[in-house]
Amino acid sequence: MTLLPWGALGLAYRIPILLTELLIGFFVIRLLRSQTPAEGRRAMRGLYLSGSLGLLAFLLGALVAA
Repeated sequence: MTLLPWGALGLAYRIPILLTELLIGFFVIRLLRSQTPAEGRRAMRGLYLSGSLGLLAFLLGALVAA
């Protein structure tokens, strides 16, 4: 999904990015299949949380790799 050059990144970056993309994909599918506004809100909350956690994991990976 991501357009980052994988050869330039170490495992400290690859694993969090991959997990974040999988979570975002999961919640996008849940959002598209939601039947009620409440289901849509839960899916959106999951999207926001997975994006935030992915950003945090990416930053922590940068600190570990440095």
